[in-house]
Amino acid sequence: MNVATRMSRLGTESAFEVLARARALERQGREIVHLEIGEPDFDTPAHIKEAAKRALDANATHYGPSAGLPELREAIAKHTAETRGVPSRSSSPPAPSRSCSSRSWRWWIAATR
Repeated sequence: MNVATRMSRLGTESAFEVLARARALERQGREIVHLEIGEPDFDTPAHIKEAAKRALDANATHYGPSAGLPELREAIAKHTAETRGVPSRSSSPPAPSRSCSSRSWRWWIAATR
């Protein structure tokens, strides 16, 4: 496959480099608080694992609507209004999705120009 020469300017995802360095420091006995890629340092709570199992059993394994699931949007709007005092409607436009990393997006743009 031929790709544009500018593709060579793209490096690696820096967050993963930070994670690798943090794990190396841990192996050396250092205590590290991980903030690099959002990977939690605790196990998934049981109620979330059970919900995931139910979703798998119900074949909820496909992409959802780009604007989000209506029932989830409604729950988020209600929770935000109740806990933050911010009036919100589930019909408000969603924030842009970050379905791919910015580096992946730049790679795609560079590869297709």
